[in-house]
Amino acid sequence: MPPLSDTKIFTGLRLFFAVCFSVAVLAVITVYYPLLGTILFLAGLLFLVSKSEGLSARWFSLCLFGVSLLIHLAAVAFITTPIVSDFATQYEASRQFAQGDFSFQESSYFQRWGYQTGLVIWQGLLLKVWDSPTFLRLVNCLVSAGTNVLLYLIARDYFAERAARLASLAYAFFLYPATLVTVLCNNIPSAFFLFLCLYLVMGKRFEKYPRLAVYAGAGASLALANALRPDAPLVLVPLLAYFIFRFLSKASWKNFLAYLQRFLALFLTFLVLSTALSALVRVTGVNAAGLDNHDPLWGVVVGTNPKWQGVYHDENGDAIAAKMEEGLDRTQAELAVIQDHVSTSPIALVELAVSKLRTLWWDRALGWSMSSVGENYPTLYQLLQDLDRAMFTCALVLAAWGPCPCSAGPKAISKPTSSPL
Repeated sequence: MPPLSDTKIFTGLRLFFAVCFSVAVLAVITVYYPLLGTILFLAGLLFLVSKSEGLSARWFSLCLFGVSLLIHLAAVAFITTPIVSDFATQYEASRQFAQGDFSFQESSYFQRWGYQTGLVIWQGLLLKVWDSPTFLRLVNCLVSAGTNVLLYLIARDYFAERAARLASLAYAFFLYPATLVTVLCNNIPSAFFLFLCLYLVMGKRFEKYPRLAVYAGAGASLALANALRPDAPLVLVPLLAYFIFRFLSKASWKNFLAYLQRFLALFLTFLVLSTALSALVRVTGVNAAGLDNHDPLWGVVVGTNPKWQGVYHDENGDAIAAKMEEGLDRTQAELAVIQDHVSTSPIALVELAVSKLRTLWWDRALGWSMSSVGENYPTLYQLLQDLDRAMFTCALVLAAWGPCPCSAGPKAISKPTSSPL
């Protein structure tokens, strides 16, 4: 009988060969059939998740954070993303802020879109520690990994543990968020505070804390997210609907007052803190425009242009400039351009709507982070786009399948569904 050590070595080598062979087969299949490869990959993740059921939620959270962090660090190490366009403007302003120079506010960019100042302050404070875009990307990696963990912690309170682990682990490999860390954008820190807001509202572990204080904390987190990127309506509207449906499930005058108090604690904290942050930016001289959007019609101008399918093009600015040369102020010029855009055939407007839906839900945005990959390795870039689309397709299918009665096994239907509200 061979020594025990030899048996362990042989077993280890056999396992190593099986893993390498499986990865090789998955790679070959993925190159030719991205969707099938993605399905097999998700099946492999499900197998790993099933093996991790012995891990406590705390240990899985730590492992998830580590895996997500390594994936994001790999993206930073292997992808070179040039700092261009708006990102370059914001980065240069951040460097000026770090040096105590607030002259960037004199540009029309920051006068019209004061809300971009939030990212300038965030990046500027980080650049005081290390004046390098690499440091900003490394912080993006940490923040994104934290967002990944928050996603898991929220999901595990409302779905089966295995489903929560699979979803959060799959998200760590999702190409778009995994590679976005190389872009110096406001999406990443804002998303963290948005998810933190949702975690404070929905996390069952906060039931033992004073509810109004928790909701006030959620409002503060939402205000910080909105100061970095004005996406608060994307959370406030669903939260209001959530409160309404929870109330309707147990309708009573007592519950109405309780839910109203909690929502008001969140909303008023958000409103007061948002106003205070904008005023603070003005008072400190960082930007006289505060954190407000002083040109809200610009997005409508861009979005209603049927010629360019509702995406940015320099022609929009040229059209506004031409109207202003006729004696109109900017607001009047933008309204006139919008009128020109919508004064077209109904068919053109329908095509515009379809195009915008395709851009929003289906077209991939890997070009933000992988423009250099697309230029130097077009074949690889096309494969990555196909994989990203396949991951998104699988996410849509699984999201649609989840609520179906046929998909609810014993564990799924026995999961507690009580709300911390």
